[in-house]
Amino acid sequence: MSRSTLSLLTILLVAVLTGRNSAHASLFSAVPKCLKCPDDPSLPIGCLKNIIPPWPICLFHDVDYFRRVALDGATRCCDGEDAAADMSECRCPKKDTAKFVDSIGDWCKGVASCPTDAKGGSEVDATIASE
Repeated sequence: MSRSTLSLLTILLVAVLTGRNSAHASLFSAVPKCLKCPDDPSLPIGCLKNIIPPWPICLFHDVDYFRRVALDGATRCCDGEDAAADMSECRCPKKDTAKFVDSIGDWCKGVASCPTDAKGGSEVDATIASE
């Protein structure tokens, strides 16, 4: 990637990240949808906050995919709205770190507020595994 292209991408990234909270937010209101994280106003804010990964990872899939993956992970890492007592099934590579242990309870509560879909668990698992 050329230096000028990298500079333009950096400027665009800064504009997107700072545009919402600045007095000049209207200047960045025309940011292309393809550069924004997906959103679904029909889902509770606690659900969205916990299932959508940070930018730019959020650009790779839609809300439904992230919701299915989070619900799938919650079956291994959560007991309802609480962190699971036994984390041996949890696949997160950072499950033994203090930051993970401190935040998993809030994540579980957020994911528990997400609606489940009509598919059975095995179909959801197979879909996620294939993607």
